Amino acid sequence: MNIVDKTKGDALNFDIKLNTDLTNWKIRAEVYDGCSGSIKVASANAGGSSADIERLDDEVGQFIVHIARDLTTCFDSIGHLEVEVEDPDGKVYTAINGEKTTFKLLDQKITWTTP
Repeated sequence: MNIVDKTKGDALNFDIKLNTDLTNWKIRAEVYDGCSGSIKVASANAGGSSADIERLDDEVGQFIVHIARDLTTCFDSIGHLEVEVEDPDGKVYTAINGEKTTFKLLDQKITWTTP
């Protein structure tokens, strides 16, 4: 999975399509850096919310992982995305491996303030 560069502190959105029917499956994701930064989100049926993991089309396994703005401000310059899914029988699978799915986190250059 190729991910374009992201900017630290911005809202991050990862559009994912697994080509697997995920109806009634739980979805969990983690965005982390090489140091101590870690953000974990989950689908509503896995203890998270639809604001964190937005299901678009369960039949083809399409969803968006949303990371709120400002959560990556202190991250290192390399980020990782890992996604696991859990079937209705409780079997857990790593759908996207974080060590293989990396992206650059660029520093913000413009900070807007109210005049």
